[in-house]
Amino acid sequence: MNETSPNRAERHKMSQKLYPFSTQKHAHDIEFYRNRIYNTFHDAESGLITVKNIDELYDLYDELTETLSAVMSSRDGRIAWLTGNQIAIAKKAVMWATEQRSNR
Repeated sequence: MNETSPNRAERHKMSQKLYPFSTQKHAHDIEFYRNRIYNTFHDAESGLITVKNIDELYDLYDELTETLSAVMSSRDGRIAWLTGNQIAIAKKAVMWATEQRSNR
């Protein structure tokens, strides 16, 4: 294989169905959720709070980071094309952020 050939993971992603996601409207929602989880990690490490499901939060943080990276690498800055798993995470983040803002 030459250097420009996509690797197996890239070929698999290219063959998956992609879904549009508004970068302009919702990228900040993913970042908001991700930052809140990061703050939770800090609070737990400082002993301010106790978190029972810390491993699940680390997994979610990693998924949000991956999804945010995909959203921010949008070519036109308006629409990002996400895989099924990424769009599910993105929608979860949008719903979470909307709920957080409405509870203020």
